[in-house]
Amino acid sequence: MSDKVKTYQDLLNEIESLKLENAELKSGDYADRYRQSFEKHLAVKLIIDPLDGKIHDANYAAADYYGWSREELRTMTIQQINMSSAETISNEMNKAKEHKKYQFEFKHKLANGSIRDVYVLSVGISGLSGKVYLHSIIFDITDRKQAEISLQRQQHVLELFVEHSPAAIAMLDKEMKYIAVSKRYLLDYQLGNQKVIGRSHYDVFPEIPDSWKEIHQRCLGGAVEKNDEDPFPRSSGEIDWVRWEIHPWYEIEGEVGGIILFSEVITERKQGEEKLKVALKEKEVLLRELYHRTKNNMQVIYSLLGLKGAAVEDDATKEILVDIGSRIQAIALVHEKLYQSKNLSRIDLKEYITDLTNLLLNSFNFSERKIRLFLELESISVLIDTAIPCGQIIIELISNSFKHAFPDGRSGKISIHLSRNEKDLIKLNISDNGIGIKDFTELIGGETLGMQLFRNIVEDQLQGNISYDMKNGVSWTVTFKDALYDERVISQ
Repeated sequence: MSDKVKTYQDLLNEIESLKLENAELKSGDYADRYRQSFEKHLAVKLIIDPLDGKIHDANYAAADYYGWSREELRTMTIQQINMSSAETISNEMNKAKEHKKYQFEFKHKLANGSIRDVYVLSVGISGLSGKVYLHSIIFDITDRKQAEISLQRQQHVLELFVEHSPAAIAMLDKEMKYIAVSKRYLLDYQLGNQKVIGRSHYDVFPEIPDSWKEIHQRCLGGAVEKNDEDPFPRSSGEIDWVRWEIHPWYEIEGEVGGIILFSEVITERKQGEEKLKVALKEKEVLLRELYHRTKNNMQVIYSLLGLKGAAVEDDATKEILVDIGSRIQAIALVHEKLYQSKNLSRIDLKEYITDLTNLLLNSFNFSERKIRLFLELESISVLIDTAIPCGQIIIELISNSFKHAFPDGRSGKISIHLSRNEKDLIKLNISDNGIGIKDFTELIGGETLGMQLFRNIVEDQLQGNISYDMKNGVSWTVTFKDALYDERVISQ
């Protein structure tokens, strides 16, 4: 706008310097100088007869802009260019011919048929005959008008977005006065139909503590603040829970213009979470009790098997009862570990294998046989559905080594290695340095009950792979993932 006023002022200065201010247009040198200035001026200029709208004169810039020659423009009327109604054009020309400066906005048509938004500065001047003409300067403002429309549309969309957003949103200036709020904000903070725009946030909520004001000041300094759970006292004395974020917003110049507050009342969610925690705690107690009773019942079964084994004289039967008892102990141990753990779904495989092998040492009388047991175990947390099959594998393979790897009272060692590789696979290796197996291929592919059980546990329950080596005794390696089942309950 300042450039247009300046250009219009230049026109007035020209008129003043030529002694044409509301006076007769004189001939001679003044007229020549005026004519030269009019024709060569860079701005689009038209001289218009206000009585009939006839274009009395046009400069070269006007011809370039409209697309008609100066001669063609002199045969036309302003009504052929101006897209406004004849009444509007007549009213505006009558204003301008009163020798006062006026400014208008119109839509002008060019020779190529396009319609442009223009800004017109007009002043009435007198000719030699005393007739009044309108001296008009025309500026193209199409781009500016389109930018204004686009800005208005964006502002309208933003207002609709804020107003109808499902989230509670409030925009405030540096003085903490409301600029815009969403309907949800009014609803969540029980403001009803109050008019909060223009009011101070501290006037709307006079009970706000100083700690909140400090948060606001930090945000006005450019910081971003948020809280996932914050108690919000109501005037009724009730407490609601809210989660909120406060962001600074910036002026075009880059300075902080105020803050935007995003919030959500989460009281119902909070109450639901508390109910869920209570339900999970109850489930945890029940599950822990279930583990405890299962472990106790298995201990009873194990004790009965021990009593039965003591009364049996047949060695083969005794061996079977010992094997069954060991497997029951392995399962009971898992439930005992889970009962003692905070996590009711997972146990540490290292601790479990250590305790399990201690039980096996006593069951198989390792010390009497001079058989040593070496453990090299990583601490790996696994689900119960993984731990129990692992225990069964260890019992099966250690039992085989104890029975067959060291005949005639030989001494030796059995080793257990547990690790996790870079592909997140768990690797369990059980080996001995005993006499080995003559027909290893027949054993692994055979139909003995022990090998069938071993393969079924690894391939069906763990969905793992089996590999073996018999260079120095027997070495079994089982690899598997611990991602086949879902978590149960995690204690808080």
